Order: sequence, then C-alpha cells, then structure tokens
Amino acid sequence: MSEVKFACPHCAQHIACDDAYCGNPMVCPACGEKMFVPRLAAFTAPPPGKLTLALPVGTSARTTPHQPEFNAWTAEEWDKHAASLTGEKADLQPLVWFFLVTPFAISLILISRRAAVLAIPICFIFSALVAGFLWAQRKKLEGIKLILAGVACAIAVLAGYGCLAVALLIAGCALL
Repeated sequence: MSEVKFACPHCAQHIACDDAYCGNPMVCPACGEKMFVPRLAAFTAPPPGKLTLALPVGTSARTTPHQPEFNAWTAEEWDKHAASLTGEKADLQPLVWFFLVTPFAISLILISRRAAVLAIPICFIFSALVAGFLWAQRKKLEGIKLILAGVACAIAVLAGYGCLAVALLIAGCALL
C-alpha cells in the first residue's frame, strides 16, 4: 500500500499514514483534533519542467466519511450458511434439547401421580434414544451409521443422566 502525506487543518502538523485510511476520520497526533484523511495528494505545476508536491490539508470533522457497505445476515441466513458448511440440519437443534430436558419434568409428574417405579427409567431411556437419533439425523447420517450414532449418543446421554443423578444424591446426602 502507498503512503498518504497531508497537513492537519487545525495545527498544520505534517502527517503520513497508509492510503487505506483515505476518507476516514482520525485524531491529529499533535493537537488531538478530529479530522478526515484526504483522498488524494494534489500536484501543482509551477514553471514548466519543475513539478512540486503540495501537501493536501485534511478536511475538518464536519464532512461525512465514506461508509463501507455492511450487510448483516439474518438468523435464518446464518443457519442456512452454517448448515451448508457443516452438513447439519439447524432446525432440529431445539428439538434435541427438548428431548434432553423433558424427562425431568415427566419424572416429577410420574412421581406425583405415584406411577410405577419402572416408568421413570423408561422415560429417561426413551428420551435419550429420541434425542440421540435426532442428533444423528441432524448430522445427515443414514443407514447403519444413523443407528450406531443414535445409540452411541443415547448411551452418552444416559451416562450424563446417571452422573447427574449421583451428583444430586451426593449433594442431597451432604445437606442431611
């Protein structure tokens, strides 16, 4: 990149900066006043044969700088872009979390209704399997890979449920 040289409009301090700053605001290092970096250097031609460079003067802060174009993505566009890069289906993520959290509420309802003790682990196993298969489907797996990944994910979720149950049991015993 080339260098742009100009003078501060407030104190006439000579300033040099990269041409990438042209048209953008900056603060003078000498006087601290705000100014805009000029776009181009100005050449003047006095008598023929002699070419001199006149330092341009930065404009004061009253002018508006060149604003770069900024196109932000919407949430839907970002999800579509992320899905195209990773191969995942973005729309299944909330459903996976729903099936991971739901068994806790269902087990409380089953306990309050004095349901069979076997119904609570079945609820957690079913929820873990559904969440595992949804996660595997989100990764666009098919066939035996879908089944194996779903079961593996379900086993990992059940191990997490077990660790959480043990931690709650230890915390409950510590309170006694």
